[in-house]
Amino acid sequence: MNYEPIQVHVSEPETSEGVVDGKWMVITEEGLGNVVFYPFDYKERADDFFDKQLFARILFDPDLQEVRTGGMNPLALSSIRCSKQQKSEGIIEGKWMVVTEQGLGNICFYPFSDEKKARVLFDRLVFSRVLLDPARQEVSTGGFNPLSLYNIRNKVANTSTVSSSVWW
Repeated sequence: MNYEPIQVHVSEPETSEGVVDGKWMVITEEGLGNVVFYPFDYKERADDFFDKQLFARILFDPDLQEVRTGGMNPLALSSIRCSKQQKSEGIIEGKWMVVTEQGLGNICFYPFSDEKKARVLFDRLVFSRVLLDPARQEVSTGGFNPLSLYNIRNKVANTSTVSSSVWW
């Protein structure tokens, strides 16, 4: 059976392009940074596809909840988790933020409407990362690279807050 990736933009503000609303999703990393989205109407087809892959992959239900993972590369799984999230160019006013460094100097900002949603991503990543509350206060850090944490903190300190009305 041939499976074709589909990339469709959805209007849900906390999801990324490539995520198809209401579908089972298998998201893979097929080579460094090459994240591919595969939508399915039925769990059985998604499971079948998932089981036949060797790449790092995550199966998400239609509500984008993680169901299971495959592959032995924790960095690839972190890349997949980030790929389904909407990114911003900086800190969004009134939002919880997960800020990561994904490669030297590649600082990424992920806004969330509440702490619980932000912590789901934060807790499942292995990259260096910082969790900020809506007042830009550092709540948690993670990762093993002190230079990355320095780079993240420096970028946060030198980034203007963007109004949420401009971003959405």
